[in-house]
Amino acid sequence: MRIAVLADTHVSRLQSIPPEIVDAISTVDLIFHAGDFTDLQTLVGLTGLEEVRAVQGNMDSMQLRPYSRSKTRLMCRKRGSE
Repeated sequence: MRIAVLADTHVSRLQSIPPEIVDAISTVDLIFHAGDFTDLQTLVGLTGLEEVRAVQGNMDSMQLRPYSRSKTRLMCRKRGSE
């Protein structure tokens, strides 16, 4: 499983994220956003790429609260250590 971790995007839409980053996260299985989308449209754009798990950042509006979690546990294992 490939996971992309993003945070503090502070943009109003996915198209404002540099294309190189969007291309890279388009190849993963899960996008984890650690807060500060600042706009719902950024989250909507990311969910069009892949599954998104997110927590609410201090700059995120209450509009984003239903789509994020106050706590998310993400457990990663080194490949081959199952």
